[in-house]
Amino acid sequence: MKKEIPVLRTVLSTVSLPFFLINIPAAAASAQETSTASPPLSVLDASDTVLAETGLILFDQAMQRYWASNGSPQGTMGLLSRASRVYAYISDPAARYYLTARLELYRGWITLEFSRRSRARPYFARAMEFAAESANFSETAEAYRVRAEAGYGWILTRRFRGKAKMGRDTREWLARSLELDPGSISAALLKARFTHRTSDDDEEPRLETLRLLESLESREELHSVLRFRSRVLLSLINADLNRSTAAEVWCEKAAEIFRHSTALKHCR
Repeated sequence: MKKEIPVLRTVLSTVSLPFFLINIPAAAASAQETSTASPPLSVLDASDTVLAETGLILFDQAMQRYWASNGSPQGTMGLLSRASRVYAYISDPAARYYLTARLELYRGWITLEFSRRSRARPYFARAMEFAAESANFSETAEAYRVRAEAGYGWILTRRFRGKAKMGRDTREWLARSLELDPGSISAALLKARFTHRTSDDDEEPRLETLRLLESLESREELHSVLRFRSRVLLSLINADLNRSTAAEVWCEKAAEIFRHSTALKHCR
């Protein structure tokens, strides 16, 4: 029997699908999601594929708005809500839970950016839960990666107490993701972010992370959002190592992608 996501059952009873399939720009049909290939989506039937692609278009629009700081947080959340309603109709449970986990994850990041940490925490918790459910149906690198990133976000909402409680689990989920897909760009970037936050004053992990991020620059398939986040992180790590010139260069390179992003405040 198909498992249901409790949060989505109410949506199914109140919203008709055709509303969410209109007014989607044709140019967005080629939009890529903000991660590498997603195994949970590779075995969908035709109807589920249409739903997943429709939701991914909305998700990509939301991510572009968020990272470019183009529009209000409420508008970005609205796009994510529309994607969520589309995903509710996907019959494949691994894909449905995975895609919903990603939505909850980014709701957490948006809330963390524009509101209090305590308000972001439930989103990260739900993302971990949904990603775990996806992995229960089909163990994939992306399900573990999303679960690990949600754990990382949850840690940020609790600071030291979060690191002590969730740090080991997050590392294990991330390691499993990279074990299943060693070439995952999203998992590699998450590893770099986590190392940057937890390496304290140890220089060697930072240097290793720099080498990893610099190697990603040559990857042609790197999505603009991931490239932007990678460049901001390169700037921050160089600043930590007192390499001010390199830090400025990478911050400007990030600005070439999203010049008005509020994320640039961290490296300027």
